[in-house]
Amino acid sequence: MPIGADTRVGIIGVGNSYASDDGAGIRALRLFRELVQDARVDLKECERGGMDLLDCLEGLDSAFVLDAALTGVVPPGEIQAHTIPAPFTTGACPSLHTLNLRGLLAFGEATGMSLPRDVTVLSVEAEDIETFREGCTPNVERVLPEVVERLMKEVRRILPDVCVASSRGDAAMLT
Repeated sequence: MPIGADTRVGIIGVGNSYASDDGAGIRALRLFRELVQDARVDLKECERGGMDLLDCLEGLDSAFVLDAALTGVVPPGEIQAHTIPAPFTTGACPSLHTLNLRGLLAFGEATGMSLPRDVTVLSVEAEDIETFREGCTPNVERVLPEVVERLMKEVRRILPDVCVASSRGDAAMLT
C-alpha cells in the first residue's frame, strides 16, 4: 500500500471495560493512545462489536482490532494475531446472530462499504470475563504492554514516520 498523507490506519479496542478481562482490548487501546499522536491513526473504542465494529472500520486503509478471547485452548494472557485480507469471503452463516468477523466484513463489502485492505486482530486469551470490575486479571494485565509494543511495530510497518509522544509529553517523529 502506498504511504501517503491520506493513509488511515484504525486501531479499535473492543470489549467491556467493566467486565474484567473482556476490557483487555479497550485497556490496550488506552495505553496505545498515550503513545501515538498522529492524525493518520484513528483510535476508537467499540463496546458492542457487530455492526458498530463494521462502522468503525469504514474508510480505513488498514485496521487493527484489539480484543479479548476466551477459547480455553491457550493459557490466559497468551497473545494471538490473525489477519483477514480483502476481498472478504465467508462460509455458510445460519443466522445473523452467529455472524463472525469474517462474515461481518463480507457483509460490509457486499453492501459497498469502503473497508480496509486487511484487518488484523490482536487478541489476548482471557481468564475471567464475568466478574464486574474495572481492570484485568494479573495474567492479562501483565501482557497489555506487549500488545501495545506489537501494535506499534505493525503501525510503523505501515506508517514508518508515525508521530508518537516523547517522554516530555510533546509529539516526536520516530523512525
